[in-house]
Amino acid sequence: MIIVKIGGSLYASPHLKEWCDQLARIHQQTLVIVPGGGPFADQVRAANKQWNLSDAVAHDMAVMAMQQYGCLLANLNGSLKVANSFKDIQDTGSTIWLPYSDVISECDYPKNWQTTSDSLALWLACKLSANHLCLVKSCEVDDSLIQQLADSEQVDGYFSTAARKFLGQTHFYHASQSTKFLNDVNNGKFN
Repeated sequence: MIIVKIGGSLYASPHLKEWCDQLARIHQQTLVIVPGGGPFADQVRAANKQWNLSDAVAHDMAVMAMQQYGCLLANLNGSLKVANSFKDIQDTGSTIWLPYSDVISECDYPKNWQTTSDSLALWLACKLSANHLCLVKSCEVDDSLIQQLADSEQVDGYFSTAARKFLGQTHFYHASQSTKFLNDVNNGKFN
């Protein structure tokens, strides 16, 4: 199983639809797409600044932002399935995970701005015993130590702590590398 987190920073990227189209082509194994928050999470940040929301409320609203971004991804390629719970994820093919229900009811990660869609993708990868977690970012990310990535804010602050429980491999792709990702899948990199 492969978990692919599509960063919210790809929202304005011409590569976002390419990723949806490439991910929809994967049928021979289970692939779960975790949406970032994008501009929907930015709106939560603005509300937090204006209204001084509690960490828990801001976190819940940010997870709802992931839901909205997930709906957008599903709209970009109608053949992508949507799952409202990890229990609804199909055995093969690509599914977009809408995280709100699972995160609110089952995730024990801190409910604050340190835990964003990066860590929630990692939580899902652990929950599903996935072999691979792929993070798609709009910035260039090398596979350096995870703590260094957190220190440079290329992943969220809780990611390095959460990564200690993940037994699989973590991979990073740039927004422009959807074809490379599909080739990696087809060439057995994720077997």
